[in-house]
Amino acid sequence: MKPLEGAGIWSSQLRYGEAGAIGEAAAELEALGFRALWIPDTGGEVFDAVERLLSSTTTITVATGILNLWMHSPEETAAARDRLTRDHGDRFLVGIRRSLRAAPGARHPAGARYPVLPTYPPGNLLLRWHPDAAVEADHLTV
Repeated sequence: MKPLEGAGIWSSQLRYGEAGAIGEAAAELEALGFRALWIPDTGGEVFDAVERLLSSTTTITVATGILNLWMHSPEETAAARDRLTRDHGDRFLVGIRRSLRAAPGARHPAGARYPVLPTYPPGNLLLRWHPDAAVEADHLTV
C-alpha cells in the first residue's frame, strides 16, 4: 500500500446508517478530494461496512479506525483483508491498536485474553491471539 497523503475523514456516520446515503456520501467525499475514510469498530459487521465504502468509491483508502481486537479473530481479519484487497485493490487499511480492555474475565472467542501482534507477511500485519497472555493495563506481548 502506498503511503497515505492528503486529508481524510473519520466518521461514525459512514459506518452506521442507511447504506445508500453512506455510499453517496463516500463518493461525494472522494470527489471533493479526500484521500481516506476512517470508520470506527464498536460492534457489528465492520468488514461489510468497509466493503460498502470501497464499492462506492474508486481511489480512496478505507480504514478501520480502529479495529476492535476483542471482536475479530486473526483468521477473520486476514480473510477479510485478502478478500477486500483482491476485490478493490490495495485500498483497505486495517487500522489497529491495543483495544480497550475487555470486561474482567472476558475472553476473545478464540480463547485468548489478550492480543499478540506479529508481522505477516513482511510489510503486513496479521493478528494472532496468545491464549496464555495476561491482561495488563498497558502491556502488549509482541
